[in-house]
Amino acid sequence: MRNINEMMKLIPPDELNGGITMKSTNRTDDNKSNISDSRREVKLKRGTSGLVAAALVLAVGGGALAVSLNRSGAKSDVSGAESITAAAGQSQSEADEAAKNIYKLITANIAARVEDGYLNQVATGAHTADLSAPDKSVKNMLARSLDPEKFTYKETIQHFSEATADIGALPASGEVFYRINAQYKVDFVQYRSTSGAVGQFSTFTDERTEFGKLPKLPETENKQESSIDFDNCSRAKAFYDIFNRMQNDYLNGEYPVNQNWAMLPPGQLLVLDLDNRYQYADTIWRMEQYNTENVEFTGKLFIEYALGNDPDFVAWQPAEGGLIEVWFCNDGATSFNPGDYPDNETAWNLKQGSGYSYDEADIEMIANEMGCERCILGAGRYVKGTITERSNMPEVFEWYESFLAGNFQPVKFNAKKLISPEKLDKFVKYDWIDTEKKEPVIIRTSDIEGANIYVNGRYYNVEDTSVLELLENGMPPAIKADFDDSSKPEETN
Repeated sequence: MRNINEMMKLIPPDELNGGITMKSTNRTDDNKSNISDSRREVKLKRGTSGLVAAALVLAVGGGALAVSLNRSGAKSDVSGAESITAAAGQSQSEADEAAKNIYKLITANIAARVEDGYLNQVATGAHTADLSAPDKSVKNMLARSLDPEKFTYKETIQHFSEATADIGALPASGEVFYRINAQYKVDFVQYRSTSGAVGQFSTFTDERTEFGKLPKLPETENKQESSIDFDNCSRAKAFYDIFNRMQNDYLNGEYPVNQNWAMLPPGQLLVLDLDNRYQYADTIWRMEQYNTENVEFTGKLFIEYALGNDPDFVAWQPAEGGLIEVWFCNDGATSFNPGDYPDNETAWNLKQGSGYSYDEADIEMIANEMGCERCILGAGRYVKGTITERSNMPEVFEWYESFLAGNFQPVKFNAKKLISPEKLDKFVKYDWIDTEKKEPVIIRTSDIEGANIYVNGRYYNVEDTSVLELLENGMPPAIKADFDDSSKPEETN
């Protein structure tokens, strides 16, 4: 099985090679929106219909496969630190260069697996290996080429090739020690030659250590300097942490908790009204189960995320309206003046000003695509899914228009009536973005008793649920490729 996140498909090579730059952005337009911060400005060149086909992919660097070797804090030439003498046969600088090349190669291999959906091949934590006899996990991280039969996206292979083009030959012998942090970034590498020279490359310290020993880790990993007063965005940060804990546990937690990823809504333009829970009450309730800080659930949340990732951002607005706090993935905080606009327009303007915006080409593309998923949940589950052209599934849109015309009354969400994922058996989901209304659309299997379908964050009990049976005979044609290579179940517990 392969997992897809459409947002990651067409990352430009310059971003893959670290082409993101830090700069201040200011945006003022006819919508009276104004976003100003000192975070990086990134525009994804590819839109997405949402979290398609159980996209359990984690994006490195907050939504882009970008890692800059010249970013603040990345140092390969170490000075003023404890000296480790290079043994005869290899110089210190040569050992440092080997460590730097290993860092670049591991980074490229992580990015390729993020982009193509093989994140299960990336093992976080510290690793030590003999270069002449590495285990399978280390081999994956030190691969110099990608198997085209496994990595089927041409863009992935192209990006990997370009990212590794300037990496010199690695030593055939010696030992390597490296650490991949919780954000799936390699941040510390050491290489020890057979003659005893120890080279080092670190993104967070000048300190030299013995081979195989990590220096003191930063108190807050990936912390970046910002001119923003973080205390002014404490509520946005609190909700950011809550949502992040929940969705990461839904992906990485113990079975059967890790089956709950299927219940989350699409990750784009999500609006949660914490005081008036007429929509996405189930998602708000799920967040409350992770509220270890006893944060008061009031106000509105605007969320952009990809499942398993740190969210792109979480924004919080007080119940009475006014200025919005925004907390970005690893990039600090800012404030946003939404103006006198409804929630859907505010969500759209937040996205457009956040650095993860849609341009005209993106909007035209996402207006023509949708996501389809069919999952068998349980201890041995399988997932089938695809991103397809909307014209391939006219029955879904015919059903949806009929549903809207019916003006059905929703069934009130009741957490006591929740059906656990492993008892649901079959789970079907469709999602897309309504570019005219600037809102996400989701149709999926109901997971509470007394309702037989879930639409746009609400539960219903309707006579016609035929839309949930349209994927019984397989997926429609994919825009790129069906992410499911076989129908064999995979154990997830």
